[in-house]
Amino acid sequence: MQSLFEFFYRFRSLILFLVLEIFCGWMVVRFNTYQSSSFFNSSNVLTGAVLQTKDNVNYYFKLRSVNNDLAEENTRLRQQLQQASQRKLLSDEKVADTARIYQYSYVTAKVVSNSTNKLSNYFTLDKGTQDGIKPGMGVVSTKGGVAGRVKNCSSHYSTVLSILNDKNTIDARVTRGNVAGYIEWKGGNPIEAELINVAKHHKIFEGDTIVTSGSSGNFPYGVIIGTIKSIVDDGKKYNIKVKLTTDFTAMSFVYVINNKMEGEKETLEEKSLKNK
Repeated sequence: MQSLFEFFYRFRSLILFLVLEIFCGWMVVRFNTYQSSSFFNSSNVLTGAVLQTKDNVNYYFKLRSVNNDLAEENTRLRQQLQQASQRKLLSDEKVADTARIYQYSYVTAKVVSNSTNKLSNYFTLDKGTQDGIKPGMGVVSTKGGVAGRVKNCSSHYSTVLSILNDKNTIDARVTRGNVAGYIEWKGGNPIEAELINVAKHHKIFEGDTIVTSGSSGNFPYGVIIGTIKSIVDDGKKYNIKVKLTTDFTAMSFVYVINNKMEGEKETLEEKSLKNK
């Protein structure tokens, strides 16, 4: 207590000056309309700025939850879109097969690590077997483009064989004429791949859309892969460059495709092989 008294005594002149300054300022604001208005306007601006900053900070910390909610909502919309597409494909049937309509479902996953600068690239998801993920499932980006296929799973994580992997090929079709081929990446540019094995008698053009063929079971028919960027005819074959829809350098969330009828297909194929 004595130290406190000594402090006030030592700085008594400064303290008195500050008290008088505050009192004078209060008197000016209190009894002058213009100064009072200016003071309260400035106070409102300062208060507004503080509240805005506080709101921005709160919003920043809620972004993760917002992003997760948006990703889940997009998953539901994508599933509805796929079901509508299946209904359209089955529209010519007298009795639509409901199992076909609901054949595909989607699981939202976050990309926790990713590589694009190697010859054999993978990325890792924060979902695993506990979330229904299994090896072989197709993966698409939030832009709707093919991203890869699940390679290995643990309980809570999965690794995905990226399109940007020289060991990965994707069955593809050119939508104009339903021309068959394969998508292959041979290194280099992460937004560009090649369409191979296209028969020479087919007419294809720059700008044509490349989609999944649906034959592998990893992906339904019609998932976009990219568009033809350039075509070079060397006399023996086409050399076709494809601009990929998926931007592998900016992936945050993806959708893992669950083909509910894939097990039935695999069992039948294995049975057919044994009967040969």
